[in-house]
Amino acid sequence: MVTMPLTVACLGPERFGLLSTITAGVSLLSFSDLGIGIGLLNLISAAYGRNDAELARRAVASASLALAALAGMVFLIGYPLILSVSWPRILQLHSHIAIAECRPALVTLLALFCIGMPVSVVQRVQMGYQEGFVANAWQAGAGVATLVGTLAAVYLHASLAWFVAAVFGGQTLALAASWIVEFIARRPGLFPRPGYLDFQVGRTIMHSGLLVFSSQAGASALNAAPSIALASVGGAAAVAPFAVLQRVMMVPMAITSAFVAPLWPAYAEAAAVGDAAWIGKTVSRSMALFVALGVIPAAVLAIVRDPLMRFSSHGRLHLAPQLALATAAWMIVVALRVVLSSPVGGCGLLNRVAVAMPVFAALAYAPCFIHSSRGIPFFMVPLATAFCELAVVLVMVRDIRRLFRSMRGAPRDVSSVPCHPA
Repeated sequence: MVTMPLTVACLGPERFGLLSTITAGVSLLSFSDLGIGIGLLNLISAAYGRNDAELARRAVASASLALAALAGMVFLIGYPLILSVSWPRILQLHSHIAIAECRPALVTLLALFCIGMPVSVVQRVQMGYQEGFVANAWQAGAGVATLVGTLAAVYLHASLAWFVAAVFGGQTLALAASWIVEFIARRPGLFPRPGYLDFQVGRTIMHSGLLVFSSQAGASALNAAPSIALASVGGAAAVAPFAVLQRVMMVPMAITSAFVAPLWPAYAEAAAVGDAAWIGKTVSRSMALFVALGVIPAAVLAIVRDPLMRFSSHGRLHLAPQLALATAAWMIVVALRVVLSSPVGGCGLLNRVAVAMPVFAALAYAPCFIHSSRGIPFFMVPLATAFCELAVVLVMVRDIRRLFRSMRGAPRDVSSVPCHPA
């Protein structure tokens, strides 16, 4: 909220739209760890519960090597791709400065992402040891670094590559600093040494993360679809007003996620003992949270779009009412998916979602393959993504209802209930 008006004024609509498109593209890269991060988290949690320090050491070393190898592969594939593809044509860039700055910005993003991949294991270790607050504290520090870096880039009228470095460099720096503190100062026994590598442990990590990987890949692609499709249909400048409204709507989305994400293990415990009543009650309360933090804020922001645009861009951007309503509809369905992800994942209902998510994500990119001369209205782009998101939500709802039917009348197993509250 602080940097957005300054960034729009400094870069202009087209370059700001290009920055927003590049930012959205990061979500397409975020699933390239093939589920290794989630697999590591599950194995660290198991090792912590059994007080098995040897398993934890082997898990960290094996995951670190795998992620380092994947980061190298991503860079070796991505760098020639950036140099060979005609990005100005794909993104319909018109100004000379945007065309000149496009490739350096993409290379900067790729380098920072590949550096951050292997050091990201530190977050999974902290979560596995029930210290998610430590990981979040480092992320808060990354937010401060991003703020300072963006303000410096605005003050210096820096190029687009420096804005990318300001946005993502703070996150990479925070991950690297957290990695050093965690594995050298706090838990030196977990420092990833070659002697701890274990092929069998690596296979276990990959196996447990594959379903989540497929679901996350589809979710990331769905999140990026409107920005990338808008850039393809109307050029990078068309993304700018959409990106402003989307960023503001992400604030209540983040609050919603903060409430529902920690419920994942609690749903798992309830499903293990057959406590359908608790699952039903918690899902109902989560739906109330969805209305309060998903539906109402999105509707309000769509209504007050004009003063929001004037404040965010000093009157340089205008958002059509149809595009605002379509964006609000998309964000509402995204919020519903986020709320339902915890019971679906915690109760082990990812089999169908892992297939449905990438399939409908691919359909969301259909506007990219239809030329703008065919008269596709801009508002149809987020609306098409909203329908794809809704299809995934319907799969989730169906699986949750099937779970309730299977648990109905089954005796509740209380022998495995932990002594601490869920």
